[in-house]
Amino acid sequence: MKENIINSVEALLFGSGRPMRLSEIKNILENTGLDVELSDIKRSINKLEIRYEKTSLEIKEVASGFRLNI
Repeated sequence: MKENIINSVEALLFGSGRPMRLSEIKNILENTGLDVELSDIKRSINKLEIRYEKTSLEIKEVASGFRLNI
């Protein structure tokens, strides 16, 4: 997996201030020129969850999508 996809997903979740659906993240990334699949985004979120272990950050899945809790 490309590190720039993980970093882009992280930036979107951090900057959004609200939950984001996988399809919404995909559309934004594709508009910036990244070719991604929904499975790539989900894997990125999983890698971010591992990255955030033992920190004050956490990604939560809620009914309306994924959000970054600080």
